[in-house]
Amino acid sequence: MKTILFYFILLISFASNAQHLDIKKSFLGYTATLDGEKISMNDFKKQISTDYKSYQIFQKGRSKRGFATVMSFAGGVCLGISAAQIYNVGGTTGKEKASVVLPVVGAGLIGGGIVLASSGNRDIKKSVNSYNNTPKVEYKLISNQNGVGFGLSL
Repeated sequence: MKTILFYFILLISFASNAQHLDIKKSFLGYTATLDGEKISMNDFKKQISTDYKSYQIFQKGRSKRGFATVMSFAGGVCLGISAAQIYNVGGTTGKEKASVVLPVVGAGLIGGGIVLASSGNRDIKKSVNSYNNTPKVEYKLISNQNGVGFGLSL
């Protein structure tokens, strides 16, 4: 009977998750929740760092989003400079022509930044799904004045 009970508890431990982590994209960033309660991003990082695979995917997504921000900023600067040149020169026709290369490069950088940012967002969501699907079971060997035992925490 004890063996059946042990295997039943072991089966339940692999099927259950103790905590549910969730993250949603908001206007200025992300909103993280743990079991329905809002948590800060530092607490989110601490929580997800307990699972190595999920943390690596999360870091990859954050890196992509950071690089996308830099690319988009550079693209905006290129478009701004080219718009100022067109305004000062008087257009792209006539004796003095403004360069057409700079706005094309700026638009390309902004487009690449958007694609990279969406890929980073997908990686961040994938890391949360990976974290939630990983069983959180901890096995311990416990010894005290009563003897030695096996501990299972979910």
